[in-house]
Amino acid sequence: MALQRPRYFTSRLTQGPEDAEFALAWVVRHAHTREQQALAHAALRAKCDILWAQLDALYFAYVNPGWPPPGAFQPEKTS
Repeated sequence: MALQRPRYFTSRLTQGPEDAEFALAWVVRHAHTREQQALAHAALRAKCDILWAQLDALYFAYVNPGWPPPGAFQPEKTS
């Protein structure tokens, strides 16, 4: 059986770059002072930190050591 990726991840291939363009255009248009630019940078950094934490949690749960928490998605075991 071929591995099927969820629609969310497929849609992010086009939506992600659009989101990035929107964010950059917003910062260029609205972050005029150094302080505003620093706040925009801090917001982006916080978002990246959150996304990395999510990736780390998913890796821990499903790859190594592979301990999904109770109630979480349980992949089918393969031989």
